Amino acid sequence: MVTILLATVFVAGCTENTTNTSSPSPVASTATTTRKVTPTPTPVATSIPTASEFTDRWVRSNPNDMLVTPFTKSVNERGHVTFTGVYRYSGPSRDADYTSTFELCKDKADAQQTYQQAVNQASLAGYMIDSQDKNKNEGGILDTDIAVMTGHIPSNKALTNGIVIGCQYLDDYGIGYYVDTSKFLEPNT
Repeated sequence: MVTILLATVFVAGCTENTTNTSSPSPVASTATTTRKVTPTPTPVATSIPTASEFTDRWVRSNPNDMLVTPFTKSVNERGHVTFTGVYRYSGPSRDADYTSTFELCKDKADAQQTYQQAVNQASLAGYMIDSQDKNKNEGGILDTDIAVMTGHIPSNKALTNGIVIGCQYLDDYGIGYYVDTSKFLEPNT
């Protein structure tokens, strides 16, 4: 106990060169200031589905087509997430297996640029692009939110390679903007 008391005396005695200042008492103010604070909006995180989730969405949206190979998920050379799968289309004009790649884009401008790049790549690969199909009239209704190009590689064979490149501005698979490139074999006409 004596030791504690001595320590207290030594600390209490060290008051040399210490300035003691006091603050004036605050003045009461009758004015009040109110300010409305608006919260900063939190960006909504876009959820990219898994391959099986995308496959399920595609199957629900395309009940008349038969899925041959479920969609797989990857990242392409542009850094875009892609989903690639094979489905069988049966229609009045042809029965064909389509290898379809959905390339997710950031926004409408990115989708338009990616679409043009896909069309240019198809042309360089030998596809003859039918430009009159741009903004295709689907089901009797002109849909300006869908840009479509079709093409084929000329061939002397009974079957020739066909391609459909679509720029979709609609969120019909829950993935936002995307470019769909589908390749298939079709009868040579």
